[in-house]
Amino acid sequence: MSKKFEAQENIDKFLGKEEQLVKLNKQVENLEKQLQKKVKVFEEQIYIQDDDIIQVNQYNDGIQNQDQYQKQQIQFYKSMWNKEHKVQEDIKIIQNDQKNGHMIIKFDRERQGLEQQVYSQILNKKATYHLKMKLNLFGENRQNVVFFLLDYKNRNIEWGGQNQIMISSYQGYTNAGNVIEKAANGQNFSEFMQDNETVYNIVFDYSRKLFQVYDDDKKCQINTVLDTEKIKGGMVFGMDFYQYYQKKAVYEILEINVKQNHME
Repeated sequence: MSKKFEAQENIDKFLGKEEQLVKLNKQVENLEKQLQKKVKVFEEQIYIQDDDIIQVNQYNDGIQNQDQYQKQQIQFYKSMWNKEHKVQEDIKIIQNDQKNGHMIIKFDRERQGLEQQVYSQILNKKATYHLKMKLNLFGENRQNVVFFLLDYKNRNIEWGGQNQIMISSYQGYTNAGNVIEKAANGQNFSEFMQDNETVYNIVFDYSRKLFQVYDDDKKCQINTVLDTEKIKGGMVFGMDFYQYYQKKAVYEILEINVKQNHME
């Protein structure tokens, strides 16, 4: 009898240990599951943080790109001003480089006293434009060479009342007109400009009311405050040539750079 009791007691002990082992295994499984959940949450947090970092880097790259000038092509067209004299037939617009915006505008009419005008496509009022140009006036620096910013609706009329910067004139002066303010430094362009050598920088920004022209060496610089009331519609950049001498002219646009302004 005592042996049976001992045997039963040993069986009970064994079963008890087995139950404890099962419970222990379950506890281990539960701990593993909890650990896996925590690891998953941690990984997700790392992924989210990495994704945030990527987005921040992309945003910063975007800002850097906005701070940089991008080369751009701009289309130019012949103004219909003076069409009764058929001056448009002697204007040639040749686009050489689609990427950099390089083009040549020839005024081939060898006849005094008629204005010839070309204008750009409608431009972005929330961007800064920087054009680099050379001129060939065939030795006659005292021809009328004028740059304009004007409303698109005025493209086919005479531009005398528009925002303008005059590079040269019959008197040899560099000047500006129909702007809010103007300030000139240095010599007149006509005193030192060389055909196909002098590089002219034309910079304008409607939102900042900026319109300026200067040469690479800054021997002459003319700054103006743009009268934006004259440009309530689409804005275009215009170039004018008025001949006092029977000589042709070639305007060469070397490149056009555009920088998008930050949105407020």
